[in-house]
Amino acid sequence: MSDALRQYFGALFQWSVELILAVPLTREPPLMGHIVAVLRPAALAAEPGRNLEEPEAAAAAAAADTPVGLNTVGLLLDRLSILAIKHWNLVHRTGSAARAAELQTGPVREMIEALAAAQPGHSSYNSKITVHGGRPAAASFVAAYRGLLITNLLLWEAQEVLYNHDLTRLPDGELRKYVSFFSENNLTRNAFMEDADRLFWARRRSGPAG
Repeated sequence: MSDALRQYFGALFQWSVELILAVPLTREPPLMGHIVAVLRPAALAAEPGRNLEEPEAAAAAAAADTPVGLNTVGLLLDRLSILAIKHWNLVHRTGSAARAAELQTGPVREMIEALAAAQPGHSSYNSKITVHGGRPAAASFVAAYRGLLITNLLLWEAQEVLYNHDLTRLPDGELRKYVSFFSENNLTRNAFMEDADRLFWARRRSGPAG
């Protein structure tokens, strides 16, 4: 297990928290119109206080007899991004700084360890079968992870509306917007997970053994 990778994924989590802070989220969950018209463009334009470098190139040291299961880099990054979003919510929506700190010393730390020890797997097998076209592939690992984080953030905000509002009071047209939004963004999320996994291993295999 690489200490450099532990440090990288730890920095990735902090970068995620900073990017979320740069998005104009509100204490009250927003409705779909605000998510699409305001939050999405703001998230796409948001810049955290620091630049995030590509992971250091190094040869993958996969053991042929090591089972991966669902713990691919793409799926672990998906969970890491959600933990960063949960951290923001604990601090800024529920005022639970102590729980946010416990999140970092517990689940976040475990996720970083899992990412540092991850081996190549088959993340594409988890994709949904669909007739809908996808978006262009990400050009870099950082771009793929950034897209995954932003997509999960928008999905979280949309889910907050469903959890905290009386759905029976929403007009049918508004509900259809949510169904369309979740369908589109879940496919995008899966594509970014695949891109992040593919680009992580492609970059590592391109470097010297370490």
